[in-house]
Amino acid sequence: MILLKDEQGGRAALDMEDLPAEQKKALGFVETGTRGLFDSEDAETLFEGMVPGSAVVALAIEHAWAVALVNAVYQAGVEVALNFRVPAMIVDEAFASLAESN
Repeated sequence: MILLKDEQGGRAALDMEDLPAEQKKALGFVETGTRGLFDSEDAETLFEGMVPGSAVVALAIEHAWAVALVNAVYQAGVEVALNFRVPAMIVDEAFASLAESN
């Protein structure tokens, strides 16, 4: 999930599929199976904590490669505002819900 809040507090959400080809290619490491795990309630929660003029990228990631991602983020000078571990049972329920909706 990619969320943007402009200087006036206006909100926008971007779908990864709508990004320009070069930017979409840069995010190709994100498995398509994890897309759609976040919903509008998740977006609203994140929007509430955002300051004007900021952006949030929320990813569902597996820890096996998260270390390289976090290192790259820090090296790029980006501040990690929240790191939360979602229990496996919740992830399983989310995937089951996605499977039911398809």
